[in-house]
Formats: sequence, structure tokens, C-alpha cells
Amino acid sequence: MPLDSYGYPAIDQSDDEKVTRIIQGFGEKRTRRSNFDIQWQESALLGWPEYANTFFWGARPVPGAKKTQQQIDSSVSIASHRFAAILNGLWTPSSSVWTRY
Repeated sequence: MPLDSYGYPAIDQSDDEKVTRIIQGFGEKRTRRSNFDIQWQESALLGWPEYANTFFWGARPVPGAKKTQQQIDSSVSIASHRFAAILNGLWTPSSSVWTRY
């Protein structure tokens, strides 16, 4: 593979076309999921506030921002954390090797 003047692999026309297709596909997927982003945001604010504002492309968390103003109580949040711990225990057994990386 030929290298450019900086020592990186040179980009040819086919690579440029691949990148263009990938970026177009990413834009299409963002458009298709835009309706769900709002629903996921509402669910996160009610059940798992630390994931609020993580569904939107380019959104950055603001340090110190209050995210629990829509929570009625913490029972949904506690249950979702416990459920996640159960799934983690079932999917990643601690008594055996489950990945090689």
C-alpha cells in the first residue's frame, strides 16, 4: 500500500467513495431514529437520568446539570440498575473466560 508524505496510507478514489457512502448512511440512520430519540430522552429522564441527553448526536453533558427534575421517585432508577446488574451477571460469567481481547 502506498504511503503519503506523512507516512499514512494514501487515500485513493475508492476510499473516498467508501467514506462518502458511510457518511451518507450515517445521516440516513440519524434521520430514521430522530423520532425515537425524543422517546428515549423522556424514558431516561424518568428512569435513568444519568443517560439523559446521550441520545442526540453531538450532545455534550453539562457538568452539574440537574437531570432528576422529572423523576417522581427513585424506584424505577433503582430497578433498572438492578436489572442491568442481573443481565451483566448472566451475560458475562465471572467463572470462565468470555472474551479473548
